[in-house]
Amino acid sequence: MRGSRNPRFVPNSLILSLIFLVAPLSIAAFQPAEDFLLACGAATGTVVPDGRLFVPDYPSSATLSGCSSTALSSSAPPPLYRTARAFPCPSSYLFPLAAARAGLLLRLHFHPFPSPSPSLNLSAALFNVSASGVPLLSVFSPAAAAAAAASPPRPLVREFYLKPNSSSLRLTFSPTSPSTVAFINAIELFSAPDRLFSDAFTPIPSLFSFSDAPLSNHLLETVFRINVGGSLVTPDNDTLWRTWEPDDKYLQRPSRAQSVTFGGHIHHTDGGATPETAPDFVYGTARAMNKDFVLLHRSSTGGINISIGPSEHSLTWKINALLNGVEILKINGVVSSPNENSRISRHFGVIVASVLGCLILACAFMVLVAIMARRKSRKDQMPQSQDADTWSPLPVFPGNSYLRLTELTTPNLQLRVNLAEWAMHWQKKRLLERIIDPSLKAKTNRKSLKKFGETVEKCLAQYGIDRPTMGDVLWNLEYALQLHERAVHQEPGGDSTYGPSDESSSSVLQVSTSAVTAMRDDSTAERHGKSSTDTAGHV
Repeated sequence: MRGSRNPRFVPNSLILSLIFLVAPLSIAAFQPAEDFLLACGAATGTVVPDGRLFVPDYPSSATLSGCSSTALSSSAPPPLYRTARAFPCPSSYLFPLAAARAGLLLRLHFHPFPSPSPSLNLSAALFNVSASGVPLLSVFSPAAAAAAAASPPRPLVREFYLKPNSSSLRLTFSPTSPSTVAFINAIELFSAPDRLFSDAFTPIPSLFSFSDAPLSNHLLETVFRINVGGSLVTPDNDTLWRTWEPDDKYLQRPSRAQSVTFGGHIHHTDGGATPETAPDFVYGTARAMNKDFVLLHRSSTGGINISIGPSEHSLTWKINALLNGVEILKINGVVSSPNENSRISRHFGVIVASVLGCLILACAFMVLVAIMARRKSRKDQMPQSQDADTWSPLPVFPGNSYLRLTELTTPNLQLRVNLAEWAMHWQKKRLLERIIDPSLKAKTNRKSLKKFGETVEKCLAQYGIDRPTMGDVLWNLEYALQLHERAVHQEPGGDSTYGPSDESSSSVLQVSTSAVTAMRDDSTAERHGKSSTDTAGHV
């Protein structure tokens, strides 16, 4: 016997992975064609707060097979989690399916509770879960996962979207060893609405081989479902009985995002998102961002940054961005084995950091080349003096002999894998001169090096709003070069890399601003046919 759902009216929705506000309408609850709601280990049906009825898993329309399983019960947890079915060896549920369907939503409910038998210790359960041979959960410990997610531990739900090719779905639970057990408290399996997920997507980044199949044909696991700017949305207020958590704990900069509310209904256009993609409770709240909004999740394997800001085509007097909700899903099966997770995640991080760092330094080098070419062009137009200028090495940090010498003697070799990261390690300590090539150290100007390091540090800022424009980078590097050349031509005893600095930070910024103004005046003069020699003399 399949579970039943009470007909009801629920709010509408509109979604695009990132959910944005639109405008009015209300539609009846979604009625799935396939609908299995099982209370595992229960002797009678269980009605949950959203009005749905979970029926006992045995006997039921899903066939239970495998070794002898045990039905367990407790009085402590919420009603749906007061019973469980434990499996000491691989066992499975076989669900019959209709031939035509768009896809299935599968939710697995876990909540370990004390068992009267020591051999059926649910808190020590460690097992694998698969759907028709496709891995869903590997070496899974519900107790550990629940403890990591919240304190005190709460019931745990794992949600998947899948599209089986056969007329049935076999859900298998396999303990990892004879000394452990597998268990499940409740199972939801029902038909997903059409166009629940858009098949148009862009892999970020494309580090792994990815098939050309539509996104809806892949096995997807829900990682986060967040109601931006609002409160907790429970299953009884969602069209597909989902839970949306508040975004407060994920905000990196709460002061930059203002909460807003919308009291009307949501209007859905033909060909767009459907009412099942998100409820009105999600679209009724949002955060407005004037410049930059970051939703940050950190874990032992890394993090995900979602930065939201206005388009460059936005009206300058009305720059704003709006976000109502976020769903993050994982494509299962990308990593070949559970043991590869940490290695691949670290490899991903190194690749991204290296590409970013080298790109910034390459841009800085290209800008310096452009500056020198421009300056050389000006000098060719000016009267040549008898004393030709000599080319002096710039205070860059290639790390030739120094890095080669210390690579085998320094314990923290991992920090030196990336030149940009290694340079920033010392720049943040304001000790960048320590990694200058020894052959250049005596010829390096301290002020020039300081300005260069500050410029690169700003270019590598984590958030776009903190990074300078390319024009600012150009002026800062031009000024750093001027400081270096001035030190080269000054009398002995002047400022060097380790010499005292008699200019404060404010004076440096003031001179830099003057240089910028002069350069811009120079460009204006050239456009009006004025002599570049006169303008250069003015600088």
